[in-house]
Amino acid sequence: MEGIPFGFIFILLGFFAVAIVLTIIAIAWKQRKLQRLTNPRKDYYRKKE
Repeated sequence: MEGIPFGFIFILLGFFAVAIVLTIIAIAWKQRKLQRLTNPRKDYYRKKE
């Protein structure tokens, strides 16, 4: 009986690592957008002249 090939395990670990990184990026981007919206000192929607 042959075990699970190590290449398959490494591919799964790679997908898991990529998913974690993408999740962290998405959360950070959402937090940055919220921070920009709640900053009263800057008006990001007014065009600079």
